[in-house]
Amino acid sequence: MTPNTHLEMRNHYLRNFGYFCILITLCCASCAARYHPIQPETVAFITLPDSLAKQEVTFAYRYHVLKDAGNRKYAKKEKRHGISLLALRIVNDRPDTLLFPEDFYVLGPNGGDSLNILWADMVYDRLLQDKYQKKGNYEVPLGRGFGDAMINNMGLSVKRSTEKKANELFSQELDDFYLVPCYIAPGVSMVGLVGINVERDTYLRFGVKENGHND
Repeated sequence: MTPNTHLEMRNHYLRNFGYFCILITLCCASCAARYHPIQPETVAFITLPDSLAKQEVTFAYRYHVLKDAGNRKYAKKEKRHGISLLALRIVNDRPDTLLFPEDFYVLGPNGGDSLNILWADMVYDRLLQDKYQKKGNYEVPLGRGFGDAMINNMGLSVKRSTEKKANELFSQELDDFYLVPCYIAPGVSMVGLVGINVERDTYLRFGVKENGHND
């Protein structure tokens, strides 16, 4: 074996080892963020002033639940699409069962028409991570650049997998805790998530319609 051949083999092994290290790094530190559960039942709610008086139905809510749980990529999309995912608590002390959201209204700081409460699939479609799902594979050339392209494609595959798993967990939490629609029986405290077409930190006023549902 000539010195040149030995050097070429050494460089080949070192290059492959470098590719392997890069792949491991991609697996451990993917740019696609993982999803962290919100767990709305553990949230510290902001009690509304109207709820401090003796009311038959009381409300409390909290913004920034995605960001507070560590889901910053999802939270950024709230601002981009002008919607907010809130944790909401409703306590029904009326003698009749209420249907959310049909029997309720949500007003902004200036009153007016009731704000639009979104269905879970609308919230999911607007907030899911899709950066790497949309991205096409890198072209793999023959010869020089082949290894780099293969590493880039493997890294992209890892990111897609991470992104897909995060979206699945987000979808599962919406399935488990989304309040639209739900019945709230007398004496029941209902806690969950709800998406509203409103900028974050907008003051909200919840109430029951006068012609609310009666069981």
